[in-house]
Amino acid sequence: MAEQGEIYWAELDPAQGHEQRGRRPVLILSRNEINRLPLTLLIMVGTGAERVPELFATDILVTVEESGLPKDTVFLGLQIRSVDAGRLGDRMGRLPLTRMPEVWQRVRYVMGDDRRP
Repeated sequence: MAEQGEIYWAELDPAQGHEQRGRRPVLILSRNEINRLPLTLLIMVGTGAERVPELFATDILVTVEESGLPKDTVFLGLQIRSVDAGRLGDRMGRLPLTRMPEVWQRVRYVMGDDRRP
């Protein structure tokens, strides 16, 4: 079972338009009580930091040292989606629990809380 704050590889195809596609790192956002159910998981999609020339207020930079990822990764607050657990591949690491408040700030901002992270 995936747990909140863990990072997995996920296969996100098929995708449309500006959605991130292909095999990507994803951060599990949904709470563990939900993750135990046979429903979908809420995730934030990541991309290699080298592909992000400028961080937006909705983005979170996660380094190799703190996460277990193979490279520095930016999790994109504008790429939050619900996926079936069957899309998840190998577990790659975990975001330190001390960083989760930053994640919630970004999610709130995306959802309409006007306080800028």
